[in-house]
Amino acid sequence: SSNGIFLERSKSTISEKGLKGSSAKLFPPYSIMMTSRATIGAVGINSSAGCTNQGFITCLPNDRIPYTFLYHWIVSNKETFELLASGSTFLEITKGTFKKINILLPKKDILNRFHIIVNPIFKQIENLLQKNTQLNEIRDRLLPRLISGKLKLKIAEEVQCL
Repeated sequence: SSNGIFLERSKSTISEKGLKGSSAKLFPPYSIMMTSRATIGAVGINSSAGCTNQGFITCLPNDRIPYTFLYHWIVSNKETFELLASGSTFLEITKGTFKKINILLPKKDILNRFHIIVNPIFKQIENLLQKNTQLNEIRDRLLPRLISGKLKLKIAEEVQCL
């Protein structure tokens, strides 16, 4: 599920057997995944290894293009992808069309400085998302116990300040 730019986990998963017996590919963490059908340009970064169905285009960062820049480039070019999409039932940008799009890159030192500045922000977002997920799981375990009365809480007395 996605609560932001990071894709922490999916409701659907693929088994080892399914992965081996299909054309699905396992992508490394910090790949940029973009929807390419119907809703074009919804983007997320996977926090762990994962795969997608045919309704996605997945871009792998590399030594030249860090994931932070690649993410922002894809988000900022959503309109371009929509304009290049075709289809009668629903719009789709094909992988072939997507691969033909040129990426305008800044000089390597500027790109490196961008990544040095933005990466800690992305890591903080990812950490906070993980903490929110953990807190939601704790809430979901505790709430039924509180409602059923299996778990009792002491309510602190209100302190008055004069």
